Amino acid sequence: MGAVNRRLHRPRWPLEALCVIFGVVCALTAVIGRLIPGRVLFPVAVFSLLGFIWTAYIKIRYRRSAVQMIKLLLPTLLAVILGTYLVLFPLVYFYQDAVANRTSAFFQPWPLSTEAVQSFLSPDVENLTMTTADGLRLQGWLVKNSSEARLPLVIYFGGSGASATDVIGPAHQLEGWAVAIVNYRGFGLSEGYPTHVNVLADATAVYDALSSRPDINPQRIVAMGYSLGTAVAVHLSAERPVAATVLVAPFDSFTITGVQRPLLSLPLRPLMKRYFDSAARAPAIRTPVLCLIGLRDRDVPPALALKLLSEWGGATEVKVYAREDHGLLFHENTSWSDIARYLSSLRT
Repeated sequence: MGAVNRRLHRPRWPLEALCVIFGVVCALTAVIGRLIPGRVLFPVAVFSLLGFIWTAYIKIRYRRSAVQMIKLLLPTLLAVILGTYLVLFPLVYFYQDAVANRTSAFFQPWPLSTEAVQSFLSPDVENLTMTTADGLRLQGWLVKNSSEARLPLVIYFGGSGASATDVIGPAHQLEGWAVAIVNYRGFGLSEGYPTHVNVLADATAVYDALSSRPDINPQRIVAMGYSLGTAVAVHLSAERPVAATVLVAPFDSFTITGVQRPLLSLPLRPLMKRYFDSAARAPAIRTPVLCLIGLRDRDVPPALALKLLSEWGGATEVKVYAREDHGLLFHENTSWSDIARYLSSLRT
């Protein structure tokens, strides 16, 4: 009789297949949700997770031994992992460009009201508005720390989700220089949504618009970037004549999984393209660079910044902050005064 009960309670292939399907869908929504945020993915992930738990429970509910449970679940888990990768391989191969260039997967846009934008204006802070090549409006600010007729200029590019407004105050420490802080598409009052392609294109458009102003000295323009913005600054330094580049928490290149390469992405790496590939552009840049690194940076390990600097074609200078992490630019330290001293050295 016991043998009959075991046969009756033994999971059948439809249940096995359903459990694997639920597991694969759950894993895929978790991966895709990191690349393309969307509300519809959350209920799908929850439903598939509950479905996986329910079918897995049916598989093991009559097993009292932990060893038996593991033996039953292990093949299912391996099948889920294998099935997930089998689906991801073609998705990564065929659609990673679409993720990079048609979505804002690399950015976390934040809006600002018109009132908030106006609140940052003052006699030495001008509102900036410029138009992209495809007719969208970008918004930002120009902080003027000099009374020269033709201002030396720093063009600042922020991180993937950092608020540009956090830079307006500290930018006043760059005495003798104007600082342009322009919101990416989708940030602040800037129109559209940011992608790999249009953010880089907009950077050169911003340079062209500002360098043609009669109150800006085109011979003394510096590209500055923080975090993901360092790749934009490197791109601009490769595409336009700049006096120098300032990079805060930079990296060598980016894939659709981010700066750091998770162990789980190892099977997919041969298929992954490199976006915001600063290391590939660095050798052709002959102008100098200042790099600021926090040794406790877990978001962008210092080794990635050093790898980028090893490829740089011009003179390099590094400032290391032993107790700082990825947000070093916005903490109480000497970072802004170090940048100011470096900019002063460019004027001599």
